Amino acid sequence: MTDASNDSEPAVKGGIFREWVLPIGVGLIIGAAAVMAWKHGRQFLQSDAEKLVQQWSWGDFEENDRLEAELKKLGKDARSDLLQAWRRMEVPADPDGEDEAKTWAAQILASDPYFDTRSIVEIVRDPSAPVWDRRTGAAALTHTLHKDVDPTAVVEPLMGWLEASEITDHIIALTSIRQLRADSVFPPDQEDRLRKGLLHLVSRTARPAQVDEYGTIRVRTDRERGVRAISSFVTHDDVKDALWQLSRDDADDIHVRVAAIQTLAGNSQFDDPEKWKSLAAAKDDIVRQCVAENLVSCNANGFDGILATFHADAAPLVRKGSIETQAQRGRPSMLPVMDVLLEDSDQWVRHEALISCGLFKEHLDGQGARKGMILRLLETASEDSDIEGAIVALNLMTGQSFGFAAGDVDGAKRSASDAGVAAFKSDRAGRAEAVAKWRAHLGGDAVWTDGDRKKTLEKLLTHADPLNVERAKAELAKLAGGK
Repeated sequence: MTDASNDSEPAVKGGIFREWVLPIGVGLIIGAAAVMAWKHGRQFLQSDAEKLVQQWSWGDFEENDRLEAELKKLGKDARSDLLQAWRRMEVPADPDGEDEAKTWAAQILASDPYFDTRSIVEIVRDPSAPVWDRRTGAAALTHTLHKDVDPTAVVEPLMGWLEASEITDHIIALTSIRQLRADSVFPPDQEDRLRKGLLHLVSRTARPAQVDEYGTIRVRTDRERGVRAISSFVTHDDVKDALWQLSRDDADDIHVRVAAIQTLAGNSQFDDPEKWKSLAAAKDDIVRQCVAENLVSCNANGFDGILATFHADAAPLVRKGSIETQAQRGRPSMLPVMDVLLEDSDQWVRHEALISCGLFKEHLDGQGARKGMILRLLETASEDSDIEGAIVALNLMTGQSFGFAAGDVDGAKRSASDAGVAAFKSDRAGRAEAVAKWRAHLGGDAVWTDGDRKKTLEKLLTHADPLNVERAKAELAKLAGGK
């Protein structure tokens, strides 16, 4: 027993080492050496085409154009090298520019001087081919062949790309499908699938949560693009419901909400004023501004109340946008509150209000007081925008431009030259003389007294914009002090 035990023990130890440890160790060393040799040796085995495609850089258009020119200089004999280089380009599951680089290479392969669409088509049609070869090949064929592309080859890879929820940025899939539709080769039986894919893409809750700000921005941008793309399906109830939900969602990104509002307005979805009223009451200033600016394409009377309410909004850009929109719609809703608007703390609100006085010159009720307000600004204002707005308004009303040289004021373009405004402001004596001419020309009803102004400033003390309240207090103090 003892002899047998002594004989067997070293045999077992030796056997394990010789049969397992040593071979595995040697194999690992050889494998590592092979990998290192491949990594460092591959650069010496690369074709000129592969060296060039690997230099592609996201956003560096000038350099990428140079690389493209160099690839084309290689000539058609380098076709197989470029084909291999394209196929070797690696794209991760969630690419960040790598898909664009691979698509770029495929487009060069499909173009002059290579014209190798046949190889790309074969790969795109092969369900066993690497997914990014098929996707980028399909995109390249779409943008190269246009109407001559075979939709039975490219649609499936492109739709799979669009529907891949693990991907953060679907821009190439979106633009490729848009190109197919623009070229009238997108199959009608795929439209329903496309609509559902876009609805999933724009949904906030359907997209994976991001761990950093960069990822969040990429998803937001992707969803915003999706909202723009889905506009062609806006007649479908599920799409309309999704757009309204996006526009009302206070928890969503403002860029996505704005895109949804613009898409609704751009497709004349004005059949229900109540939905727009709910948007007009949004907490976010940018949402209200977007509503104010985008209702310009709606001429229905039911929306006048929304825009008139915006004239007193807490946000100056909302007030400005509502004046511009109503002016373009031909609605003088700002005239009854012109005194408040011309005392606004924001110079561009005042500017748009002044212009609207001139545009609605045929509305005579209260026009004498408005002319008086305009003259006060022309005489006392220090802001160039106030002076420009005042002289343009008076020019629109009368056709005259006292105090300005011929050609310095263009009422049709709602503008005055910078040089003309500067000269008017710097010439104190000439400015006073011009104001006197204006008073004589406009007549005795162009009056706006300090008492009238005091009443207006007192209204501003309760304005929703704190800056208007501050301005009212400051201006009232000046009036009380006689300054």
